[in-house]
Amino acid sequence: MSEALIRAERISDVAPIRSVISAAFAGVEHSNQTESLLVDELRDSGALIVSLVAEINDQIVGHVAFSPVMVNGLSSIGSGWRRWRCYMPIKEAASDHAWSMPV
Repeated sequence: MSEALIRAERISDVAPIRSVISAAFAGVEHSNQTESLLVDELRDSGALIVSLVAEINDQIVGHVAFSPVMVNGLSSIGSGWRRWRCYMPIKEAASDHAWSMPV
């Protein structure tokens, strides 16, 4: 079993991240197949607080991102109880290999 390297996304990761997201949502009934566009928009607007990739053998196999959210018209930007974040986990792109994260 290969260990995944978890690291911050780089500019060169944008296309592979799109591929991972598309693969993760392919065939999912509730998906409209535009999830990668949402991540692109969040990235382009500077709204991704954290964007990490999982890499095995120089291949991006996973992605996770956090961004501020708005709930009932209240922004998550601020302090106290209103500091919500959206967590967007995307599992591994290919199911033909297993990987583990070191603890």
